[in-house]
Amino acid sequence: MVVRSQVEESRRGQNYGLMIGLTGLIVSLVLAYLGHDAVGGIIGGSTLVGLVTVFVVGRTKQREELQRKGNNEVEE
Repeated sequence: MVVRSQVEESRRGQNYGLMIGLTGLIVSLVLAYLGHDAVGGIIGGSTLVGLVTVFVVGRTKQREELQRKGNNEVEE
């Protein structure tokens, strides 16, 4: 039951991340098309950098937690 809820939470987070990312990229493309290249580039770049950062930090924390849990099981 716990694993199922964690999977659902992860899937929901990925869906929200996809929606936010696509919205940011679409807004940046529309702004660039309308002649606001700098603002479109900033929004598009920050959207991509933000999403990549979230996934990298999430993976790092997940890896650390798994290592910590693995070490606790060995000590017991």
